[in-house]
Amino acid sequence: MHFLTKQNRSLLIIGVALLSFCCFFLGVKCGVIFHFGSAIPFWDQWDAEAMNLYKPFLEGTLTLDQLLAPHNEHRIFTTRLLALLLLKVNGLWNPLFQMVANAFFHLVALLITLAVLVYTLGKKTFFPFLLLLALFFSIPFGWENTLAGFQSQFYFVLIFSLPALFLLIEKEPFSWLWWTGIFFGVVSFFSLASGVFALAAGVIVLGVQYLLGINRSLRCAVALLLLGSLVLLGIKMTPTILGHAPLKAHSIRQFLESLMIIMSWPLPGQIGWFLVRNIPVLLFCGNFLLQPRSCHDRRWILLGLVIWSSIQIMSIAYGRSMGCMAPRYTDFFAVSVLINFACFFDGISWKPGKIKVLALATWTVIIFYGLFSWFYKVGLHQLEEKK
Repeated sequence: MHFLTKQNRSLLIIGVALLSFCCFFLGVKCGVIFHFGSAIPFWDQWDAEAMNLYKPFLEGTLTLDQLLAPHNEHRIFTTRLLALLLLKVNGLWNPLFQMVANAFFHLVALLITLAVLVYTLGKKTFFPFLLLLALFFSIPFGWENTLAGFQSQFYFVLIFSLPALFLLIEKEPFSWLWWTGIFFGVVSFFSLASGVFALAAGVIVLGVQYLLGINRSLRCAVALLLLGSLVLLGIKMTPTILGHAPLKAHSIRQFLESLMIIMSWPLPGQIGWFLVRNIPVLLFCGNFLLQPRSCHDRRWILLGLVIWSSIQIMSIAYGRSMGCMAPRYTDFFAVSVLINFACFFDGISWKPGKIKVLALATWTVIIFYGLFSWFYKVGLHQLEEKK
């Protein structure tokens, strides 16, 4: 490597690290699929795919309205398009093939998450975040999405929500990149109902900037009205399923208990562990909002991620209070944990010190110990039942 420039050596090292991570991650996912997967369609696949998608498609009667039609509370347009594409490519319906394809989409979601966090906090965080992703996702806590071919919507909502939020906050309102963010937000909604929260988080960030006097331009005001209208339209287009009423929180106490459990994961659902798990986010928000900031400060993106993740979690705590810890939701919870890591890194970068580094190391050990303990006590048993 002596004939390479310093910059080229750095790029080569980064490329090798990324390739190694991709191979490792896909190896873990495919290993889980090999040991626990099944080619038998599961649960919603019988009606949502076999009867309502493949049958009309093969008969030549499938319409755009059917592709956009609700599935429960969601409009899973992107998942339906992927299912049809895989059917044509493979020549037959094979859920195992779908699972492998979904593994690649999950990888794309994680790489996008990595790119957004590194852009926000600086290049020096690339390797810590990459190592963190490799260690964290070596545990198949989100096995329900891994082992069901129909669950690509959980990955699509990440793939489209994160770029949407990034572009809406980082780019000038009504620039072509900002409009691209709107497009990603809309596609995110047509992947999963909670995709609309990317637009909602953008509204909140721009609203905070406007209220604090950081950005009170006419463009900002009009952008707020447009984004707010799209959020309201998305909420109006989300159907209410009467049969799902028992799954919702029926009191403030029930909602708060579910919220506590989710926002403490992978630690036990108690107030003390809740504070331990979320102290980086709480400190970041307090420090960031109490000091004057330019609207061009990249940490607005991190604040947007905090808001977006919090809304996602609150929607699950309310809408699925009775099953809030279903493994399919933990891929969202994991992003919340990663955002806490990012807030910790941010705190160290603007005011470094040995005590903070020691605190980060201690906090990291606690989180990983909680993750391994949770998976050993709960996840392994669930995987054996699935098998």
